[in-house]
Amino acid sequence: MITLAGLPRDPGALPGIREQATDLTAPARDGYSRPMVSPESALLRVLITGEAYGLQLVQRVREWTSGKLMLDDESFYQAMHLLEEQGLVESYMSEPVGQRGGQPRRYYKLTAAGQRAALEVLTASLTGQM
Repeated sequence: MITLAGLPRDPGALPGIREQATDLTAPARDGYSRPMVSPESALLRVLITGEAYGLQLVQRVREWTSGKLMLDDESFYQAMHLLEEQGLVESYMSEPVGQRGGQPRRYYKLTAAGQRAALEVLTASLTGQM
């Protein structure tokens, strides 16, 4: 069984997260609300539906959390770097894309270990343990 022990539980540990006080948030000691789900957990969860490039993943997270967790570039790339370092996600460059002036896109997908971790995240979110 893979655990998410290496992922920061406190999303406030990663800068760049805009949050709103909603049912996905919990009050912190400093009085500010923080999302109860980390960017890494949210990204694992949305990658269950299939590989995607960065902007697609940010949009999926926003949709999955009903706009309660919105990742900016810095927090997204920090989270993806951590997930890649832990072997939960891998990335690859696409063929050049015409709409991007011939530039390729970086796609992300779950590894086998990432699939197990994502299922843990999904189970925890469905049982209210996140």
